[in-house]
Amino acid sequence: MSMAIKLSAITYADGSERDIMKFPRAGSDKMSLPGEFAVCADESQAGAPVAYLRSQAPGENLLNVVYDCGPVPGLTWDSFDDVRRRLDDQWARFPRNAKAVSVQLLEHQRSVHARQAEHVSEGGAFA
Repeated sequence: MSMAIKLSAITYADGSERDIMKFPRAGSDKMSLPGEFAVCADESQAGAPVAYLRSQAPGENLLNVVYDCGPVPGLTWDSFDDVRRRLDDQWARFPRNAKAVSVQLLEHQRSVHARQAEHVSEGGAFA
């Protein structure tokens, strides 16, 4: 399993918000997901985690803030051994072909990508 965290939404000083994403020219396999996310267990896929736009999450968000300008006070960290055991146990239950991203989030990705691509083609550096 591998992942990276990238900027996916921004709130400007005037309060306006914008979902953004990375879309490298070299290939869509490195394209990121736009917006604020929630990850929920999908019972139709044996509880496999699925990413949703936070506003469309169908259940409890499994993501927790663990670092906010420093470690979250009072948070107890699991040991790496505990994390590995939990991952081994949970991952073995999920279907190998589980869909990890919701249809709605994929549709939103296409929409944001089109908006950003249009802005860049017009000479803009950031949409």
